[in-house]
Amino acid sequence: MKLYSIREFAEKLGVSVSTLRAWDREGKLVPLRTPTNKRRYTEDMFYQALGIGKRKEKKKEDLFAQFGCEILVVNKAEDMSPAQELVEDLISIVQHFAAKLYGSRTYRTRKLTNAVREELAGATDDPTKEPAAES
Repeated sequence: MKLYSIREFAEKLGVSVSTLRAWDREGKLVPLRTPTNKRRYTEDMFYQALGIGKRKEKKKEDLFAQFGCEILVVNKAEDMSPAQELVEDLISIVQHFAAKLYGSRTYRTRKLTNAVREELAGATDDPTKEPAAES
């Protein structure tokens, strides 16, 4: 639990130090005291000062269940292996730089992207296979 000094807490809350001292005198926001009688504030006191009270956020699922709603995920991405994710990332990088070099709608961009896609597909099919030497 982090404790804030009166200056830190005033800056975080957006009020002056004298306002916090007045709230302490009035009993609106009573801080903790150190053995040397210095004021210290907690995160819960911050939410109390904002009028939020304790931060108990309901989960979305609980709120939906309360109103009789059901959540269905329609377009869930397939779980890909790390190698497949790497291939997808490499293809997107090649597409990005090819588009910058040649323009996004040129034949050269599509040709380069397809060549990389084919090479990576061949490499992921048989990981023991050595890459062919080009002449």
